Amino acid sequence: MSARTRRFLFLRGHASPLWPALARALEAEGCPVRRVALSLADAAHWGPKGARSYRGRLERWEGWLDALVAREGITDILYHGEAHPYHRTAQAVAGRHGALPWVVEFGYFRPDWLVLERGGMGAFSDFPRDPHAIRTLARGQPDPDFVVRHTHSPAREIATEIAWQALETLGRPLYPGFRADRPNGLIAQAPAAFRTWARGPHEARRADGLSARLSAEAVTYHLVLLQLFSDYQVRQGAGFPTPEAFLRHVLASFAAHAPAGHHLVVKRHPLDNGAERWPDLTTGIAREMGVPDRVACIKGGDLRAWLRGAKGAVTINSTAAIPAIGAGIPVCALGRAVYDVPGLTHQGGLDRFWAAPDPVDAPLARDFFRALAARQVKGSFYHPEGRALAVSGLVARLLAADPRDG
Repeated sequence: MSARTRRFLFLRGHASPLWPALARALEAEGCPVRRVALSLADAAHWGPKGARSYRGRLERWEGWLDALVAREGITDILYHGEAHPYHRTAQAVAGRHGALPWVVEFGYFRPDWLVLERGGMGAFSDFPRDPHAIRTLARGQPDPDFVVRHTHSPAREIATEIAWQALETLGRPLYPGFRADRPNGLIAQAPAAFRTWARGPHEARRADGLSARLSAEAVTYHLVLLQLFSDYQVRQGAGFPTPEAFLRHVLASFAAHAPAGHHLVVKRHPLDNGAERWPDLTTGIAREMGVPDRVACIKGGDLRAWLRGAKGAVTINSTAAIPAIGAGIPVCALGRAVYDVPGLTHQGGLDRFWAAPDPVDAPLARDFFRALAARQVKGSFYHPEGRALAVSGLVARLLAADPRDG
């Protein structure tokens, strides 16, 4: 199928300039592009180019989108956030019309990579969880380029997200039917986010101090890699209804089954705004479980440095576990994860993990990285040069795919 016969539909994108840049690049290749705005933030994304606005209720979205896809002969639908209600509907519509649904997200390898997968990524990915299938996919693939060339600060990411949410809020009169599907809105998050930002330098020093002490005293410790419970990967790929339920499960197992000299370091997500009160939860549950002196909660610090010193890492399905696997550090994934594969992660249950974790199969890990890299492109949402590199890679991948292959 030639570029001129491909017709792309852009739904909600990432809060960065990538979406308009990618649309322009596809148009330059001769591909017709259509855009849909579901909120004022979406509409502002496209600027003068404009987008078709859907202002109705979510319940009527499927019929509206179905008619648009049929009328325009859409062959590909792109979105950011595969589990958003609007995008789940779009996947069903795409299936009925033989179109390809594509998710564009932060990469499995971070920073400097973006994901392009059919349907969804992570918990929603169709990437094989079978070692033999992974080895087959990796055959002939090069080792990934892990040289970091394009970075951005967490402050940049937070600022763009705040601006995006503000536009959604301000635009409610214009888009009365829009549902953001976000657990906590901008106003609810603001006080906790400000406190977290103000304490950032103090938290970083505290994390560095704890790291130095554990190293000096040769303490054996395990990492808990926290995620944002607003993330769809956690909300729909975890099996834990609340942050407290997850933390209670991990700490109860640690208290009952970890060797007496082992410690637990609960590492918060870099973008955690404090709304989930991880430090208070950690302290309270650790005291309840009788291990207050062996458990700490931190924010900040170099993840790879923490991983290098860890005996193992526990998470739901965080991509932060991927560099742990690459470094040969045992991982226990408690949710659906693209890397939860025999030979890559511990398969014997959390209670056994603390004392006898399954080792990482290094050759399989190398094949896993090669195979997973083929579903990603180098680049960045934020960095201008990285964004240009990402657009080039995304266009090449998109145009190489054929909707007729299903």
